[in-house]
Amino acid sequence: MRKLGRKRHMEVLPEGSLFFGADPDHEVNEDLYNKFGTFFPFAVGSKSQISSASVLINRSYKMRSVFHLDLAYFLKEILGYTVYDALWIDAEGAEYGLFPYFYRGGKLDQYGITICQSNMEHLHVTTDPVPDQIHSPNEEKKELFKNFIFLQVVGRQSLCFFSACANETLASILSEFLGQTMCN
Repeated sequence: MRKLGRKRHMEVLPEGSLFFGADPDHEVNEDLYNKFGTFFPFAVGSKSQISSASVLINRSYKMRSVFHLDLAYFLKEILGYTVYDALWIDAEGAEYGLFPYFYRGGKLDQYGITICQSNMEHLHVTTDPVPDQIHSPNEEKKELFKNFIFLQVVGRQSLCFFSACANETLASILSEFLGQTMCN
């Protein structure tokens, strides 16, 4: 989201809304997020650990050792809330490990956490001969995504998709990930 977009979004939020941001890239994001919320200088992921993560440095992704905090623990124990209006996740490829959190009976349910709306960056289909390894998932990640979609539908949870790719239609992107039979 661009700086202007963030500002506009904060202006339309109901009075008393709170904003929390977590990102290991604190050099840029700390100043930005602290203007309208609370910033945490670490990654939030599928488990608490120190591990390699892709961090944007000087307009390119570099692997760095990063402290990750478990998403459910962060939401309930650190922030102290169990209901969230919106959860935005852009974890540079680590989103796939969070899928089980959103299943019925998953870790968010186990912690008694309700997410009213969640936005996650997942799909990148590219014709680039040397695709970005972070945003161009391999077959294993495509299968994880397919299972995620299937289990959301079976669990009667709502899904909404949009394409941020100017040259791709949503149907072609979903066909790539889910196969023709699920998209027809």
